[in-house]
Order: sequence, then C-alpha cells, then structure tokens
Amino acid sequence: MRAIWIAAGVLGAALLAGAARAEEPPSPFQSPSPKSAHKRWGCAILSDDTRVDGLVSTTPGKPIRIFDRKKSTYRDIAFAKIERVEQAPDREWLEQEWRWLEGGNDRKVFTNRFYRAAKYRTTLTLKSGEKIVGDVVAPIRVTAGKKRHLFELRKRVKSPQPAPKDELKPLAYLKTLVLTDTLPEEASAVR
Repeated sequence: MRAIWIAAGVLGAALLAGAARAEEPPSPFQSPSPKSAHKRWGCAILSDDTRVDGLVSTTPGKPIRIFDRKKSTYRDIAFAKIERVEQAPDREWLEQEWRWLEGGNDRKVFTNRFYRAAKYRTTLTLKSGEKIVGDVVAPIRVTAGKKRHLFELRKRVKSPQPAPKDELKPLAYLKTLVLTDTLPEEASAVR
C-alpha cells in the first residue's frame, strides 16, 4: 500500500512540474505588443485596385495554414516567413436562389435572383523564394493610421445578397499582399 502512495506522490509531482513549465497559448482577445511576430508593414491591393498601406497583422500566435495542392497536405507557415500573398479566382459562377415549395416537401422552387460565387487559389511566396499554391482561410488586418481594415483569405466566397443577373456586382477580394520587415515606404513598392 505504501508503494502505491509513493508512486502517486511521484506522479503528482511530475504532473505539477510539467504544468508549471508549459506555456499558456496566446489569447486572441489580448492586445499584443507592437513588436510581435504577427505584425509587419505591408501593402494590400484589392481586386478593384483599391490600395491600403499600413501595419498588417493576423491572429496572434497562429501560423497561416495552407493546403498545399502539389503535396496534397496542410502546411503551417509562420507569418514572419511570408513575403507576398497573391489570390486569384480558379473558377467563378452564378448560383440561382431557391426555396422549398412548402414545409415537408422536397421540391425546390427557383427564383430569378442569383448569387455570384467563386473559388480562389492562393500563392504564398516565402522569404526563401519558395512558392506554395493552395487554399487558405485566414483573417488579414491592415491598420492604416486610425482606420482598421479586415480582409479575409478564403477558398470559396459567395455574394451576401441575391440579385437579378444584370444587377450583380463583381466580388471584391484581396488580390495581392506585399509584406516587409522594414520601413513602410518599402512595402509601397509593389514588386
């Protein structure tokens, strides 16, 4: 019986020592320090050629996860290793709005309104020169002075509201993001 108590005491001490050494993951709700690894100077260009220069950040403590189409696997890339992000539509189409005929009936009734939809391909260019093509879902925040802009890298997007075909507007997306570790002027020079 005494051996069981000693073993339990040793196991408990080992668990407490391990818990004391383990670092807590960063909270997405805490305000990060300005010199953190998830903030860099950059220039964001949208598909409608709108340009936003400023401090670019992503979720603190989280890498950018990309599904590498060439290797058919997910890869986690540290935000500090990324030099450039490019997004382009792989495919664009229209989806027709529909509703059920009535409750409990499995027949669809289509309307004359449509959604614009698209699937995107993202290319990450790393500082080492390596290019990774795949699918990414991640938030990108650009702080320009006192204005904050939120962009999303998405693999599939659908317009928020349906409309008749002739009234549909093109989808806006983050086309290019150039990142730098130095002065903001260098981020403005899109390469």
